[in-house]
Amino acid sequence: MRYLIIDTANEKLTVAIVAANKILAVKSYFAARAHSHYILKELADLFNETGLEPKEIDELMVVNGPGSWTGMRIGVTVGRVYGWALNKKIIPVSSLHAAALAYSNYDYYAVCLDARRDYVYGAIYNHEYQIVKKESYLLLKSFSKEINKLQGEVLIISDLKLGKESKPFKLDLETLVKYYQKQEGITSDKLLPKYLKEMEISRNDSLYQTK
Repeated sequence: MRYLIIDTANEKLTVAIVAANKILAVKSYFAARAHSHYILKELADLFNETGLEPKEIDELMVVNGPGSWTGMRIGVTVGRVYGWALNKKIIPVSSLHAAALAYSNYDYYAVCLDARRDYVYGAIYNHEYQIVKKESYLLLKSFSKEINKLQGEVLIISDLKLGKESKPFKLDLETLVKYYQKQEGITSDKLLPKYLKEMEISRNDSLYQTK
């Protein structure tokens, strides 16, 4: 199986092609708020580098949030276009869960993204990467209380500086594919950005119009 992976949910832009749990090509760098300026070129470069045609991709994996409002929309929009044009299924990937999968040998993984004004997007997973606390939009101090309840070795993964034990967000593409390839894909029209703040959602948003 060949997978096209798209992640623009945060400041880092990552696109990759992975086959048989091996990375064939990857483009990953900080794009800040300029994902839309680079993503199509980087996707074209991926296919040029691998010599593959887009139709040779079997499925897509798209990180659909939580994260940057604009970044999520770009990744989801591009993923939907590719999925529709190629008639391929898409596997939605949680940005928080993907970050947890990049690390190992801990009892718990507490993952959070800065949501501004002392709030975070946070979730907690156990050593098997199963959900202990589902993705939520909550105060950082409330998330910290949830972490303090845990019994065992906890790794904090965050884009905030939360002490010596916190680790940065990163993607382990091979591990990501091994885990998510078991998931059933969805059609392109079903892929939506994962907003956790109701104030971010406009129900008139074209991304919410499904047939």
